[in-house]
Amino acid sequence: MRITNQQQIATYYQALLDRKQDFVGIFYVGVKTTSVFCIATCRARKPKLKNVEFYTSFKEALDNGYRPCKICKPTENANKAPEQVEKAIALVKNNPKEKITDFQLKQQHIRPELVRRWFKKNYGMTFQAYQRMYRINNAF
Repeated sequence: MRITNQQQIATYYQALLDRKQDFVGIFYVGVKTTSVFCIATCRARKPKLKNVEFYTSFKEALDNGYRPCKICKPTENANKAPEQVEKAIALVKNNPKEKITDFQLKQQHIRPELVRRWFKKNYGMTFQAYQRMYRINNAF
């Protein structure tokens, strides 16, 4: 879906300029002047705000005539987890018998909201369900 909310566009554009890892997989930016789309961490030269469109999935960017960037390769790196999510997954794998709580995530400087949203969007399950599934699979 093309993003039209101006406040959200401003936030995403700033994340693009700052190359924020937290926004990888959250949005894709289509550059009108080059017909290329990128992810938030792309190291290519940044376009002007008037020349960009933001999408929630790379399939929508493709459907609107954009091709993947050759620098950031958004179709390959689309579902790469943000650093905080990778830390949360590592906590689960390192402590398979323990239920990781929001408090424990906060102690590790991991935002529980970001982890929950990412798991729901990319895996279709909650972080707690992922933990249960990991413990059950590990027991087998």
